[in-house]
Amino acid sequence: MNGHWWTERVWPGFVGGVILLILLLLLNGISGGAVLGWFGGVTSAQLEAAVSKVQTTPGPKGDAGPAGPPGAAGAPGPKGDVGPAGPAGAAGAPGPKGDAGVAGPKGDTGPAGSPGAAGPAGPKGDPGVKGDTGPAGPKGDAGPAGAAAPAAN
Repeated sequence: MNGHWWTERVWPGFVGGVILLILLLLLNGISGGAVLGWFGGVTSAQLEAAVSKVQTTPGPKGDAGPAGPPGAAGAPGPKGDVGPAGPAGAAGAPGPKGDAGVAGPKGDTGPAGSPGAAGPAGPKGDPGVKGDTGPAGPKGDAGPAGAAAPAAN
């Protein structure tokens, strides 16, 4: 290798590469990033859109956290429809006896009934006790004179 190799080969290639890079950068600026796209690069707008998409993409779901405190009770809902009637219950025990009511007015007398048939004669009664003799009656008047008695013989 001689000493001119650096000055005859490397140096002109390096300067040409720098000039080509500057020309490509100018052309890229004028074309809105088309030259960069030719080489597989992305523009700032494309990069921002990709970053925004990655940032808005949800990640995997994490573990569930502990339950929070219960919230306040909500307002009561509207009254529901009346449900069907239930079966009849068992009969209850009888209640206590009530007080007697006030007597009602006396009713009218009904019509007299027809006389019934005569009943059979009853048994003969016991003879009664003999009573005391009553007082003597007044003396009667003298009767008429009787016929003469026959003569004694």
